[in-house]
Order: sequence, then C-alpha cells, then structure tokens
Amino acid sequence: MTRGGRQPRLRTVLAVLAVVILLLPVMVIYRVFETELARQTEAELYAQAAFIEAAVVMALADERVRQAELGKQIRWRRWAASQGYRKAPAEFSTGGGEFNPVPLTIDPTRQPLLGVPRYPEPVGEQPVDLLIEAAGLRVEPLLRRAQLRTLASARVLDQWGRVVAATNERRGVFAHGMPEVESALSGRPASVLRARTEQPLPGGLWRKSLTTVARAGERTVYVGYPLIIRDRVVGAVVLGRTPRNVMKALYDRRGRVLASAALALLAAVFLAWLVSVAVTGPVSALVRQSRLVERGDARGTRPVSSPVTAEIRQLSDALARTAETLGRRDGYIREFARNVSHEFKTPLTGIRGAVELLGDYGATMSAEEHSNFLANIAGATDRLERLTADMLELARADIVVPEQQRFVLGELLDEIRERYAGRGLRVDVEGDALDAGISMKSAIADTIVANLLDNSLRHRASRVVVRALALSGERIEVRVSDDGPGIADEIADEIFTPFFTTAADSDGTGLGLAIVRSYLGRHGGEI
Repeated sequence: MTRGGRQPRLRTVLAVLAVVILLLPVMVIYRVFETELARQTEAELYAQAAFIEAAVVMALADERVRQAELGKQIRWRRWAASQGYRKAPAEFSTGGGEFNPVPLTIDPTRQPLLGVPRYPEPVGEQPVDLLIEAAGLRVEPLLRRAQLRTLASARVLDQWGRVVAATNERRGVFAHGMPEVESALSGRPASVLRARTEQPLPGGLWRKSLTTVARAGERTVYVGYPLIIRDRVVGAVVLGRTPRNVMKALYDRRGRVLASAALALLAAVFLAWLVSVAVTGPVSALVRQSRLVERGDARGTRPVSSPVTAEIRQLSDALARTAETLGRRDGYIREFARNVSHEFKTPLTGIRGAVELLGDYGATMSAEEHSNFLANIAGATDRLERLTADMLELARADIVVPEQQRFVLGELLDEIRERYAGRGLRVDVEGDALDAGISMKSAIADTIVANLLDNSLRHRASRVVVRALALSGERIEVRVSDDGPGIADEIADEIFTPFFTTAADSDGTGLGLAIVRSYLGRHGGEI
C-alpha cells in the first residue's frame, strides 16, 4: 500500500534546512548592523550636542560681559532665581567636572517609530529669556555652518521650549509634546526614532516587514540634550539625523560581504553534504533492507554495513532482528500447520471410515460391532476436542500480555495438591520460597503446573515433589520431579516440540510442554 502524492526527498529537505539556517544569521546580522548604525548616529549627535552646549555657555558668558560693558551687571544666581530655571538631576550636573558619558539607548528593533516633529507658532504673549535669546543669536551661524558637514539638523531651546537658534526653522516657534524635548528640559538626555515623511507604512505584516527594510533610510534619530549651567537647566539642544542606510553600508563593504557570504555558502553546502552522507545514505540502505524483508529475502536479516550513526545502527539491528523473528515465526507456522494437518488427519480418517462402514453395513452388523464403531467415533472426536482446546491454549500463551497481578505460590500449590489427590496423584510441596509473591495471573500459573502434573499422570507416576527455591534477586526456581520412568536421553531435545508425545495412547496431545514454555517465556521465565 502506497500513499498518494509526491513527498520531497530527504536530500531536498536537508538542502532547504541548510539554506534556512544560512539565512537566519543573515537576518540577525542585518538587525544588529542596523541597530549599531543607529547608535553610531546617536553617539555622534550627543557629541555634537555637547559641543553646542559648550558654545551656548561661552555665548552666555560673552553676553554677560557685553551687558556689563553696557552698565548692566548680571549676577548668575540672582538671574537664575528670577528666571525660575529647573534644578538639574545630580547625575547630570556639570558642577563636579567628572566624566559622565551619555548611555546609548536607541534600538530600531524595539523602539516605536514616532511621527514627524512639529513646531507650532506661539499663541499669545509668552515669556522670553533674553540671555538665552541673545546666546542663540550668537550660535545660530555656527549651527548652520556645521550642518553643511554633519548633515544634522539642530535647534537650541530655552527653558520653555521656544526655539532660539535653528538650522531649519525660524526662531520663535515652540517644540511641545515631544518626549525627547520634555526629557531634555527636565535635565535628562533622551533619544527617539521619528519618520522622515508623513507617508504611513502599508498594512499587512509581510508587506510592512519588507517596506521597513526598504525604507530603513527614512527613519531619523533625534536626541534631546539639556543645557546645564552649574546645576540649573537653562534650555535644551535637539538634533536629528538620518542613520546611514544599511544596504549602502553593506555595498561600501561589498568585497568583505561577498567573501563572507561565499564562505558561509560553502560551509552550508559542506554541512548539507556531510549530513546527507551521514543520514541519507544509511536511510536509503535501511529502505533497501526493509524491501528485502518484505520480499522474504534472507539478506534482510543482515544489518546495514555502514550505519554511520548509532541511531541508524540500532534501527538496522532492530529491523534485522525483526526479519529473523518473522522468518522463525514463518517456519514455526508452516511446521505447526503441517503438524496440525497430520494430527487432525488421523482421527478424521477414523471417523470417516467408521461412518462409511456404518452407512454401508450398519444394518447387518451385530450390536457389539455397532457399539465398537460408535466408540471409535467418540474417541476420535474426544481427541479432536482435546487438540482444539490445547491449540487454543497454545495460541493464547503465544500472545498473552503479562499483567501485574500477584499471588502467593504456596497457596496455589496447596489448591492443586488437593485437586490431584482426588485423581490418585500424591503431590508433596516443599521449599523456602512458598511464601513468595508471583507476578502472574494465578490461572496461568495453575495451567503451567497442571500440564506438568498431567504429564506425570500419563506416564504412570504416583508421587510428585514440587520444590520452590529462592534464587538471587527476586527470582525463584520451581523443581518438579516424580517417580515415573523419566525422560529418555534420545528424546530430551524434542519434548517441547508441538505435537511430539510418547503418551498418545493415554490421551496426550503433545502440546502441554509447548504451552508451559510459551507462558513462561512471555513472563520472563524458562523451563
């Protein structure tokens, strides 16, 4: 019986798996490379923000000097108190002069993509920080000139979020509702990812994933960096720049990338070939071996010569043992069928002959002759019944499944002793294992002992000794001996052969010992 359809070959499956295994690291490397490019951009923006902060601080100092020359003395503490500057967090205060690098946190694989930043116009009259306003005027030309090289947009904000210097927008607009701005104005640096355009990504996970890769260059890294003088936050610097495109970066390093890809491809091909040799070849040999077993070829009992792996060797050995067992079973069935035919033929022939004689000459027979023929028919029928019953018992013994039932051996032997005492057989029970518990159905154990005692009766024994002895572990040995004639040496090897008997005249079928051996074998015993 074969299944419909066409299944892929194992070599094809292994090749596909090798390609998948090769692609998985590529996707991981792509994501890691993308993250590193984004973080490189973040680090550059923070470095630029630190220089812009220093430029603003110098511009503030120059503005204070200019105001002093005009006769307006500005004292910093009094000015900071009048403006209501926020106190900077201790870890970001610049008063101590210690090294305090900003940790890089940007991660394109985890962070959400925010919208394009918006800078609304002020509504109504807003407070103005004249000192920061003047400093912004001083640093704005520097921002615009630096953008020509760095390509980064930059904005300087006062403490209320008003733009006082910018590379792109006009001054005076506000940067409200942006997390990087709010964090920077509270004294803590922050970074986010924002879209460069208003065009949304298309729906659907697969299309969105492909479009995300294609539009990786349309994401912009924005950082907010606080402007801190002494321990007060006077404003913030906001910078934005698009990270370097992953595909362009790979193209710039195309020589190394192609060499690495070629090496990885060769490694994948080699591994696929190695697995194919280690698995596909032995599996094909197993298939050939199973086909030999299916045809009944004796070569199917020989294990695969080069299994390569332990699992293939175990499977091949199991298949060889199965083929050998099936061969023995097939021979046993053939021999059994031949014996059954022979054993049934004799009584059936006797019955048929008696019936024909009674039919032809029954009217002229005497009563004694008539009774003799009927007795022969009854005897042959009884023998057929015994053969049928013993054959059924042997079939049950061959397929019985051991059950975890326990009984006390001595109690069972006492019951059997009383039963056979009524049949004229004395059974003596002795030994040191009579109290042992046996893991077997008591009915099966009764059948085993009864068959042995029936053999003793058929061979004219009058006394049987059953001795139960404890062995090492949990095993016991039951010895059965009688005062009969014993077993001749020339037939000792044949007594377990089905239908072999030396007591055919005393109703023996030759199946009793075969039943005993089969039951014991199924329960891990032997005789």
